[in-house]
Amino acid sequence: MKRVFAAFVVLTLALSAVLYWRLRVQAEAADRPPGSSGVVEQTRLSLAARLSARIAAVHVREGQAVEAGALLAELDCAEPDALVAEAEARLAAARIQIEPLRNQAAAAAAQAEAVRRTADAAAAQ
Repeated sequence: MKRVFAAFVVLTLALSAVLYWRLRVQAEAADRPPGSSGVVEQTRLSLAARLSARIAAVHVREGQAVEAGALLAELDCAEPDALVAEAEARLAAARIQIEPLRNQAAAAAAQAEAVRRTADAAAAQ
């Protein structure tokens, strides 16, 4: 009877050890991401700027992971800025030229109104 009891205790301890080992392995597997181990190749992405300019500074290295909205590079916008300044100067010159034309248009409208009144007065007589 002692042998049966001793065998039962040894069997119970062995089963407990196997169960403990299996639960520990499953818990470790749950902590790791699913799937197999390996290396994921990077995805290449083509980028384009909205304007044509030289690159002044690059803030990332090739292969570096970046997040959405991160500053990747700075553009030297001297040429586009010069084009904007030139367009603004032409606009200012056009505004200066249009003012006398508006005055002439107002004078012509007043003269046309005077001629119309004179014609109405002549027609009424």
